[in-house]
Amino acid sequence: MKLTIAEILSELRDAAREDASEIDPRVMTEVDFLEWEAADLIEELMAALGRIRDGADNPSQIARDVLDEKARRIRSLQRVV
Repeated sequence: MKLTIAEILSELRDAAREDASEIDPRVMTEVDFLEWEAADLIEELMAALGRIRDGADNPSQIARDVLDEKARRIRSLQRVV
């Protein structure tokens, strides 16, 4: 049985929550946020693909923006604030 994208996102978020509950926040590293980061990335990619699918005028720019690592890190910081 294949999971839907929504189910995969839910499983990743659940795993992240479970892992976070077992780790002392003072010693967390970036690796401890891997599932959450993966879910965020999948959501961003899905949103970009949806815009392209819906006929966005600038599909190449949308792809560049979503794949830009520096911009992705900035977006992730903005979500936290």
